[in-house]
Amino acid sequence: MPRNSPLYLLAGQPGARLALGERAFLGHINLRGAGADSGFLDAVCSAVGVAPPLAPNTVACAGAVTIYWLGPDEWQVQAPPEQCAALLAQLRAALAGRHAAVTDVSDAHTVIVLDDPRADALLSRGCPLDFHPAVFPVGSCAQSVFGKTGVLLLREAPQRFALVVRRSFAAYLYHALQEAAVVAGE
Repeated sequence: MPRNSPLYLLAGQPGARLALGERAFLGHINLRGAGADSGFLDAVCSAVGVAPPLAPNTVACAGAVTIYWLGPDEWQVQAPPEQCAALLAQLRAALAGRHAAVTDVSDAHTVIVLDDPRADALLSRGCPLDFHPAVFPVGSCAQSVFGKTGVLLLREAPQRFALVVRRSFAAYLYHALQEAAVVAGE
C-alpha cells in the first residue's frame, strides 16, 4: 500500500498566504536513559555522532540528525528516513545491557514547518509559550500545545519553526495555523 503524508490532500488548497510546509516521513526515535550516566551519554554519542543535550529545551545536531531534549531522561532523535533503521540498530547495539529504551515512533509523527516573518505572533495565537527571541532563541525546543494538540517546537531560524505533531493531528494543526494567519489580518 502506498504511504501518504497526512497532509497530501491539502497540497495546493486555497487558504491564507502562509509559508507552511511538511517534512514527511522523517525518522523519529524516542530515547530514554540516565542523562547523569556518562556511559549512557558516550554510548549515544558513539551511535549518533553527538551526545544528547542535557540542558532543558535544547537540541544537539550531528549532520542531518537532531536530538531534542524532552526531559532529564528522555530525548527524541530525528533523522532522515533513509538513516532511521541503521540509527535505530546502532543505538540499540550501543545501549545493549544498559538501563535504556530505544523506540521507533516514526509512524506516529510528521513535521510541519512554519517559515514566516509573523511566525512568533501566529504561534502565540494558539500556544501559551513566549516566542520572543530573547526567551525562545534559535536552537530552542519545547513541548507544548497549539490549540487542542500537543506539539514539539524547534526554532530553526529567526522566523522558521519546525512543529513535530502526531500524524492524526497534522491537518488540524495546518488549518489552525492558517486560521491564525487569517485572524492576524492576512
